[in-house]
Formats: sequence, C-alpha cells, structure tokens
Amino acid sequence: LQCSIMAHIHAIGKGLREATSSWNGALRQLDQKFDQVVNLLRNYGAIMEIPTDASTTVKGNAVRLALRNYIISARSQRYASAASALDQFFGAPLMNDQLLQRMMRTLEASARSVEGQLRKDLLAPSRSLVWDSSELKGLVGAMSTTGLYGDQFMDPAVAYGLCRVAETLHLTIETCLRDMVDVRCRLRDVLGWIRSTASAVKAKDTAKDSALRENARKRRVDDSIVKKVAGYF
Repeated sequence: LQCSIMAHIHAIGKGLREATSSWNGALRQLDQKFDQVVNLLRNYGAIMEIPTDASTTVKGNAVRLALRNYIISARSQRYASAASALDQFFGAPLMNDQLLQRMMRTLEASARSVEGQLRKDLLAPSRSLVWDSSELKGLVGAMSTTGLYGDQFMDPAVAYGLCRVAETLHLTIETCLRDMVDVRCRLRDVLGWIRSTASAVKAKDTAKDSALRENARKRRVDDSIVKKVAGYF
C-alpha cells in the first residue's frame, strides 16, 4: 500500500506540472491577440501608464478593462481612444472570419484536451490515492486495536491524517476540473463575441444591404451572451 500511495502522489505531481504546461500553451493564440490589443491601446494613448515590460497580470487587467468599457460604453467621450484602438483591432485583416473560426476551433480543442488530461493524469490517481489511503487507515487501525501483528509499522494518527489529506486533495482536483469546464464555457462565449464584434466593426459604414452587414447580422450573438462576456471582463 505504501508503494502504491507514493506512486499515486508522484503521478499527481507529474500530472499537475504537465497540465499546467499544457494550459499555458492552450491559450497562446488568444494571448497573442490580447498582446496586440495592449500595443494598440498604448499607441492610441489609452494605457500610457503601462510599461512595455509590464507583467502578464497587469496587461491582462488593462485588456479586460478596455474590453468591458468597449461593451458597456464604447462611444462615450471618456473611452474614445480605447474604442478607436479596439475598432482597429477588430477590423484588422488578421481578424477575418475564416481565421477567427480556425482559432476558435483550435482553442476549444486545446481546452478540451487539457480537461481530458486533468481527468486522466490528476483525477484518476487522486481517486486511487483516496482508496489506498483509506485501506491503509483501516489496516493500521485494525493492527493497533487487536495487537495481533506485533509492533505498529505506522502511527494511526499519521494514517488518519494521510487519509484526510488525500480526500482534501481529491476534492480540490474535482473543483479544479469543475472550474475547467466553466472556463471552456466562458471561452466559447468570449470567442463568439469576438467573432461577432469583428464582423460588426467591418460592416460599419457600409450599405444597409451589403454582404458585410448581412454577415454581421448572421454572426451576432445574443444579448445574454454579451452581458455574460461583460461580466467575465
């Protein structure tokens, strides 16, 4: 049992490192898009206070704030510079619909892959760890109660503590997996809004019966999704 428990612990540690690396790579395309947003916002003077070597967290907060304001009050005088920068971002040639759909498929597939990796490399060994630690707790408890096996090979308090830690770890991994599913749903909403907004920006100032306006109408997301995305940001 002890060898099996150690094997599960090592498997969880390895799975955690690999899942973290996979997740960092899964959203690389979206990170690159948001880096472009940061550069445009800086060029338009909307976030001049953020240095070029700012941390990812600082840049991410700036992008979230700019996108949220773009949704809520894009045309207000206060956020005119940021709105112009985002109009240029969404209207760029690299934001054409074919490339966006390809990026959406890639990102969603990557997120599903990470979720599967969490189930295989973290959830499964953590479940086995709970089982084996419970077996060890029962064995140690029986040995300490009956006294038929001579000296104890483990303090019962240690066995009980190991079991509690294993159960807590398993619950934490289940919570992480639940959050991963939530992130996939949020990612789908955000990508759908990005595609819809890109089409709307390209259709702006075109004829009412133009193909661009028709495409924008077809790709427009529901207001409920727009509200969700604003809440995410």
